[in-house]
Amino acid sequence: MFIIDEVTLPNLGNTGLECPPSEEERAIQESAQRLAKEVLRPIAEKLDKMTIKVELTPEMWADKNLDRKALVKKVTDELISVIVIRPAIELLEPKTIPRSVGKAVRVIDLRKQG
Repeated sequence: MFIIDEVTLPNLGNTGLECPPSEEERAIQESAQRLAKEVLRPIAEKLDKMTIKVELTPEMWADKNLDRKALVKKVTDELISVIVIRPAIELLEPKTIPRSVGKAVRVIDLRKQG
């Protein structure tokens, strides 16, 4: 039979057993952080923007009691939960968006090709 007076437990963090990072891991983390600052988040540069145009039904367009701000917020929140970015939402009156013949055109890329 063994008698143990004191047991030293390892450091358990939020993700389980945590060890101090090695020099290689630290270098990778620093590179990734530098990349995120310099490449992924360009400061003072124009970023792409997305506008979602939502065509209302004739009934919704005519409804004077429709809370359009609440509708925009609801659509925005639902989109954020799916695509993880915050697009601008533009509510349009019925039959504003041109109908295409044949295959539906749902995405229009307005960026300048350069």
